Amino acid sequence: MLVNTTSGLESLQEQLRRSGIFALDMEGRDLGAANGKLSVISFRTLDDVTYLVDALAFTADQLQSLLSLLADSSVTKLVWDGRMDASELLHGYGVQLRGAVDLQIADIMARRKRESFFDQKRRLSRGYRGIPASLITEAEFADVHRLNGLRGAAEDYGVIQRPMGLRGPQGPKFDHSKWLQRPLTAEQVVYATEDVDMILALYRIFKGRGDIQEANLKRQTEAYHSIHSRCRPDGSNAYLRHSLMPLDILDLPAPGSPLTPCNGCRRELSQRCFSPSSYHGKCFVCSAMDKEQVKPAGVQGRGMRYGPRSDLFGGLLFA
Repeated sequence: MLVNTTSGLESLQEQLRRSGIFALDMEGRDLGAANGKLSVISFRTLDDVTYLVDALAFTADQLQSLLSLLADSSVTKLVWDGRMDASELLHGYGVQLRGAVDLQIADIMARRKRESFFDQKRRLSRGYRGIPASLITEAEFADVHRLNGLRGAAEDYGVIQRPMGLRGPQGPKFDHSKWLQRPLTAEQVVYATEDVDMILALYRIFKGRGDIQEANLKRQTEAYHSIHSRCRPDGSNAYLRHSLMPLDILDLPAPGSPLTPCNGCRRELSQRCFSPSSYHGKCFVCSAMDKEQVKPAGVQGRGMRYGPRSDLFGGLLFA
C-alpha cells in the first residue's frame, strides 16, 4: 500500500505504534552516504501488510511524527544491515534510529552457535573478494565473519529459491540511481516490498529457532548502527568498504575498557581486536582485508552478489 498523503501518514504512524514491532527498510540515492537522499520507507507489519511511504511526497516537518516513531526505543524495528538507513536518518533528519533489531547480526550469531571454523573459513574464501584459504588461520580469523546480504540469507534459510549458480544469465541489474524519479515504477514498488517481506520472514525463522535474544541484540544493533554517527561515509577509506562484520559488535567491549585506534578503519577498538604481534596497528578485520584477492569472473563460486546495491553506497560493503 502506497502512502503519499498526510492523512494516510498519520493513520500509518498510529497503526505502527499500536503494533509495537514491524519490519523496516529504506531506499534512496546513495542512502546514508555523502549526497545521499531518502526516497521510500518500507514497513511490513506482523499481520503481513506492507506499506511504502513516499518520502518525497512530504516535507521534513510532515515526516516528523513518523520519524519520532523510529526514534522510540519502546517500538521494535526489524532491519537487515541498517547502518546506512541509520546514517540517513541521523544526518538527513537529525533522528537516531532506536529500538532496532538488526537480523544481519542475528544471522552471524546463529552461525557462531551452529557452524565450525571450517564453515567460517569456507565463507571467507568464497565470493568476488575472497581470502585464500591457505591464509586463514584460527588465531587471526576466529572473530572475522563474512556478512550475508539479505537475499543471500533468504536463500540460505529457504525464504526464496536459490538461483542455479552464478554462471548463468543474471538478468538486468536494478538501477538505484532512479529512486528520486517519480512516479515510482512497478519494478521499484516490487523491490521495496520484497525487502521487508524477506526481513519479516527471516525474523520468524530466527525467532522459531531461538536465535533472537532481543535485549542483547538491540545493544549490538545500536553499536553496529553507530559506526557512521560522526558523518556520512564518502568512500575515501577503503577499510570501511567490505563485507565483513566489524569488530566489537558481536562481543561488545566492557564499559570503561581501554580502546586503541585501528590504523585501517580508524575505529576505537578493544585490545582483543588486535594481534599481539601486529606491527601495522590494524585490527583483525582490516588485516583480513589486506589478504583479500579479487577473483576473475566465472570462478567466484556462490558468494556475495556485488552490484549497484552493494557496491559502494548500498550498505553491504560499508562497515
